[in-house]
Amino acid sequence: MESTYKTRLTSEQLNAIARQHFNTGIQEYKEMIDGWANHAYCISLDNGQVVVLKIAPTNVDKTLRCEQDLLMAEVQALRLVEELRDVPKHCVVSRIS
Repeated sequence: MESTYKTRLTSEQLNAIARQHFNTGIQEYKEMIDGWANHAYCISLDNGQVVVLKIAPTNVDKTLRCEQDLLMAEVQALRLVEELRDVPKHCVVSRIS
């Protein structure tokens, strides 16, 4: 979904983030186009790991108060879910096409 909130990154920027945080490069990536506020990429790393990178909006002046800090709230929610013992802790990604 197109949105003025989304921050689109170049392949060079994505590769720099992967090298900084995972100590490896990117094999391939795909933009995940659903969603309104956060921009997301599904990334296959050179080490075989598949990760999702989400980027919060950089221009928060144009967001509604209820839309601010959505990504931080999502991280907090995922941390709470991780503490539960009966929730699967992994996600299966078959292939980036």
